[in-house]
Amino acid sequence: MSKKKPTQITERYYTNKLTNALLNGSPMSLARYQYELEEQIEELKVIMHEDNNDLLMTLTENSGDVAMLLILKDDSVYCNEDARDKLRDLWKESYEYNIQLIIPGMVEDLCVDCLPMFACMYVTQDEGT
Repeated sequence: MSKKKPTQITERYYTNKLTNALLNGSPMSLARYQYELEEQIEELKVIMHEDNNDLLMTLTENSGDVAMLLILKDDSVYCNEDARDKLRDLWKESYEYNIQLIIPGMVEDLCVDCLPMFACMYVTQDEGT
C-alpha cells in the first residue's frame, strides 16, 4: 500500500489549521476529540511511560476541525483549548517557539494520514551540571 504524496496545498492547509489552533487561539472541536483521540488515551499513556516522557501531545484535523490531546507524566489528560492552555503554562515564553518547531513534523504526519505525536522529557538545570 503506497502512501499518498503530500502536495504543497495540503501542507499549507494543515500548517494554517495547526497554526490557527495552536498559536492564534482558534476554537477546537470537542466532537473531533471524542471521535478520534479520546479512545487513544490509555494506549498513548503506555507509550509515554515506556519512553519515560514527561508529556505527550497529539492532534488531528478532519473536515476543517482540529482537536488536541495532552497527557502529562502524572496521567492527567487535557483536551483542546485546555490542552493548549496547559502546554502554554508549562512552556511559558518558549511556547510559541516550540510550537513553530513541531508544526512541520505534525503536518508531515497528517499529510500521510498518520496521527502526529510529540513527546518530550524535561531537563532541569541540576541534570545538566
